[in-house]
Amino acid sequence: MSPVHGAEQLSGIALIEIVTWLQKWVYDLARVRSGTAPRYHPGESARLTGLARQADPIRLSRLALRISDARRLALHPLNPKLFLEDLLMQYRNMSGGQDGR
Repeated sequence: MSPVHGAEQLSGIALIEIVTWLQKWVYDLARVRSGTAPRYHPGESARLTGLARQADPIRLSRLALRISDARRLALHPLNPKLFLEDLLMQYRNMSGGQDGR
């Protein structure tokens, strides 16, 4: 997924809704990575398991912190599209590649 394309696709949705969903998704990824069942998306266990296997635990933790920071900014970003692109790049990078920090 391209973060730029993803941000364009999500442009009509309130940023706080996107950040909240992503926060829950990453929380479930961390739970599955540690051997626990997902809390918010139990129907996506297979997908979460596949992603969790690829996720670097340190990057996943950093992403969770970044999303917590993003939640505070979601109600008043200067440029919503750039905000989303940055957040989606952080998500994409949790399993490898550039660190994003």
